[in-house]
Amino acid sequence: MRIKTDPLLRAALFGNAAFSTLSGLTMLAASGPLAAATGIPAPALFSTGIALLIFAVDLVLVARGTEANRLFVWAFIGADGLWVVGSAIGLVAATMLTPVGQSAVAAVATVVALFGWLQYRGLRASVAANG
Repeated sequence: MRIKTDPLLRAALFGNAAFSTLSGLTMLAASGPLAAATGIPAPALFSTGIALLIFAVDLVLVARGTEANRLFVWAFIGADGLWVVGSAIGLVAATMLTPVGQSAVAAVATVVALFGWLQYRGLRASVAANG
């Protein structure tokens, strides 16, 4: 079902896209040094960077319109939720993470959780405005 998007939802989607793009490009450009600093294997960082850039394009495609498919927005919220859960599991279970890696994973998960929450609030506002 398509809904007219609330400004909060568009801002949250664009913000998430910007953060995902910055994170993805950083992982692609510096996967080696990041691997050494964080303990996360370079191939995992590189492939995650590619996935983040694809995710960012999808976010922009939805955010730039004045209407959005609710299922797409829910998919973004769900993907952000899975990122946060995966990060929490990684913090508990991953023995290879350095202290810098632990801090980085926690910081990124916090930002991703914030964008998920903002997208949820924006979706609720969009649904309410659409009646």
